[in-house]
Amino acid sequence: MANDGALRSAIVWLSVIMVLVGVFTFSLKKIMVTYAFGMLGISGILLPDWDFFDREFSRWPYPVTADERAALQARRSGFKRYRIYPMRVIIYTTIYSIGLYKWWIFVSSHHHHHHYLFNRVFGGALICPRIRKQSGKTEEKEKGMRLLTHNMLSSNIKGVTNGFPLKIQVEKVLEKQVEINHDFLRNIFPKIDWKAFSDASRIMGYDEMPEEPPEPSVLESNVEFLGKFHHALLELHLEEGALLCPETGRKFPVNKGIPNMLLLEDEV
Repeated sequence: MANDGALRSAIVWLSVIMVLVGVFTFSLKKIMVTYAFGMLGISGILLPDWDFFDREFSRWPYPVTADERAALQARRSGFKRYRIYPMRVIIYTTIYSIGLYKWWIFVSSHHHHHHYLFNRVFGGALICPRIRKQSGKTEEKEKGMRLLTHNMLSSNIKGVTNGFPLKIQVEKVLEKQVEINHDFLRNIFPKIDWKAFSDASRIMGYDEMPEEPPEPSVLESNVEFLGKFHHALLELHLEEGALLCPETGRKFPVNKGIPNMLLLEDEV
């Protein structure tokens, strides 16, 4: 029956959405909420026009007879299978819009906490596309937990009010040469929290960064400083170690240059 085909197609699409929610949130709770919301949504659209329900209420306790089914099919077929009433459209549009909005807010909430998959794809370089494009050859295939990455991470554990900067626990540091890009360094400089960056560079064993941020004019004229800034920001890699929440001490391990910022369910 056409209704059965519509139901099967809807369930297939719901399954695809559930898989995507699982991949990008790592949350069983959000998968189950998606399933429940999807089944309610599908039921709300399909059931009112289902052969069994689209007849007198007094007939619901009884199976659909061949005559009733034939009459229903003759009355509506193709796109007319789902009858459109203005009030029904208004009510459905309102309820489904609010429901979809609430579902999206729930599913996407704290999604930025789950950096693990993102790091696996982009090698720990948590940089927005604009910065990545500006960097030119600076962003090569080198992978690792750079101080640039560290400067953009914070602890988003539930209840934590002071999650930046993350403390660094060093086990192994690597230096990987990257071609310098002066324009990228000048563009990224205003976005850096200098104290966090300076302290982190010393923890990583590099003492050439001053405690106070230099004047922007220095980046225009002092090539030597740009080289040191470039080295600390992009060539020092935390290969093994951990990042610690400054408020709770919770450890986020760094393995093979990739920080695992995945939160537990009770931390979200």
